[in-house]
Amino acid sequence: MLLTADPLDPLAHDEDSTELGTYNAIGTMLLHNSRADESGGFFATCWFMVILPVVPLRRYYVRQAGYGDESGLFSVKTTTNYEIVGRSRVRWT
Repeated sequence: MLLTADPLDPLAHDEDSTELGTYNAIGTMLLHNSRADESGGFFATCWFMVILPVVPLRRYYVRQAGYGDESGLFSVKTTTNYEIVGRSRVRWT
């Protein structure tokens, strides 16, 4: 079976600086749903979260641009930065 890559659309003007994150387990988060290709890019779906993923909002082709851990006395903060390259259709399967 031959698999073809999903078509990529350019980002809309308001998607150039997409803010993702949760507060008290409510917000938006990118979840991986494809393997990284030769360039390190992969497809990830932006989900609306209420503790768990509830509704898929958008699907992006992204590259990981950075990662950091910050430990405090009672907390750990993990940050992953992504470069959003393009947009694709949401897959429902």
